[in-house]
Amino acid sequence: MVRSGCIVLSFLFVLAFPFSVQCLEAPPHIAGAPAATVQHPSTVTAALTQDEQILIQAPRKTHPVQESLLSYSIKSGGAFAVYDSDFRDFLDYGVSFSVGAKKKLKEKLSFLTSLEVIMLTGEWDTGSNRETIVMEAEEHWPGFNGDSISPEDIPDENLGSSNHGEGEAVITSAELLRRVDLDTTLYIVPLSFNLVYEHHGGDKKKINPYVGGGLGFCMARREVESKAIKEQSFQGAEYRISLDDSETVFGQLLQVFAGIEVPFKNGIRFVAEASTAMYDLDNFEPVLEVSYTREPPDWYQGDDLSQFTNEDPIKVGVFEQEIISSFSIGIVVPF
Repeated sequence: MVRSGCIVLSFLFVLAFPFSVQCLEAPPHIAGAPAATVQHPSTVTAALTQDEQILIQAPRKTHPVQESLLSYSIKSGGAFAVYDSDFRDFLDYGVSFSVGAKKKLKEKLSFLTSLEVIMLTGEWDTGSNRETIVMEAEEHWPGFNGDSISPEDIPDENLGSSNHGEGEAVITSAELLRRVDLDTTLYIVPLSFNLVYEHHGGDKKKINPYVGGGLGFCMARREVESKAIKEQSFQGAEYRISLDDSETVFGQLLQVFAGIEVPFKNGIRFVAEASTAMYDLDNFEPVLEVSYTREPPDWYQGDDLSQFTNEDPIKVGVFEQEIISSFSIGIVVPF
């Protein structure tokens, strides 16, 4: 009898155990709310197609975020003329603005293409720069206007009639020449191609210094204004002044630079940079050419019937290979 009772209890336990486990896994029932239908995972899986089961069971791949290989920069700042005292007399200081595109070649090496606009301005006048303008004396024979003439080249009728002057001829009596004033503006548009070396120091989130340099081409335009000289030339009783009031030339450039990049957020970085570039500007004509003049001799057959000069003009404001430094700040944006 006892054995039969044990068998019955065991049978009831086997039937009740799955039901009790299912009740523990189901969410608690809220009074007044419809009972939720609980489906077994095997039932849900059976309702899906084979392709949907593969998508659900496939592990999700995570792609690491890579550093951008291309970035753009915008910078602006001040520019200063250095090295050539004559160049600095005409152009003192100015501003610069540049845009650039940089592509990473290796971990610490990048290629940078930059387009920049530089504007320099300056003032010059004879009162503060030259008290007198000196002319070299030369020797001329009637009927000849040259520097190298041997005695055999002189006709017999002109022997002994040469005019020879030694020393210097100094213009001091010309009042206008003493107060010639010039306002000069120079625009330079350089396009450069550079290599940049960046030192990350093992942590790209900190301040990163860099150095670089390269070659390029430039277009330069010079504009000159004068209150004393109203036109491109002035001709007086004792001298002649020719003014080159505007001119555009093309040349090459060589530059080096260094700076630091400070990370901000979202890959954006602040940048501070100092650069020095040498520009080839020797294609410019002199700003001023001054010549000593006198009444033409009877034998002079030139086109200028009012004045005559027997000396090469003095050239004022001659530009050659000029060095300009700039200091700028800006931002670098990755793409």
